Amino acid sequence: MDYLCRTYWRPIHDFIRFCGRSPEVAEDLTQEFLARLMRSKALVKIDRRNGALRQYLKQSVRNFLRDAWRHDGAQRRGGNYQMVSIESSEAVGVFNATDGRMTPDEAFDYGWAVALLNKAHQELRESYRGSGERFEILSLFLPGRNPDMTSAQAAEKLGVSASSVRVEVSRLRQELGLKIRGQIMATVSSPEEVEDELATLMDIFRRRVA
Repeated sequence: MDYLCRTYWRPIHDFIRFCGRSPEVAEDLTQEFLARLMRSKALVKIDRRNGALRQYLKQSVRNFLRDAWRHDGAQRRGGNYQMVSIESSEAVGVFNATDGRMTPDEAFDYGWAVALLNKAHQELRESYRGSGERFEILSLFLPGRNPDMTSAQAAEKLGVSASSVRVEVSRLRQELGLKIRGQIMATVSSPEEVEDELATLMDIFRRRVA
C-alpha cells in the first residue's frame, strides 16, 4: 500500500492541480484521498479484470473531487489519518512546467508515466549497486535522462571503446524495459493489458516530446 501511495501520489496531485486547485489545496486533497483509500482498503478489493489500476484511480479521484465540496475539510491538514511522506519538490508536479496547459486526465497520465519511469530507474540502480561511476555514466543514456556527454566522451572516461559503451547501454535499456514491464504487471490482470499500458506510456512521452 505504501508503495502504491508513493507511486501514485504525483499523478493524483497533478490531476487535482489541473482541476484548478491551488498548490496547498491540491496537496491537502491528495493526502486526504490517499488516506481514505488506505482506510477503506479499496485497493485490496479491486477486480483488475475491470481495467488497469491507473484507470481505476483516475476515476476514483474524479469522484472524490466531485464529492469534496460536501465536506468542510477541517481535518485535511494533520487530521486523524497518516500522512504520506513526500518530498516537497514532488508536490510541484508539472503544473509550472507546462503553465497549466494540460487537461486533468493528461496531467494524471503524465504524472503516472514519470513516476513509473523513475521507479524503474531506481530499481535498475539498486541492481547495479557497487558498480560505482560506471553505472552512473552509462545510465545517462537511458530513456528519461539528459546526458551531459557524448558516448565517445563516456567511452574515454570509462577507458573502453565507444562500441563497448553502445553495447552496455543497449543492455541497460533492455533491463530498464523489463523493470518498467514489471511495474505495470503489478497493476493489471493480463498480458494484453500490460501491452496496452506500455503503449500508453510510450504515447505519453512521445506527445510530450512533440
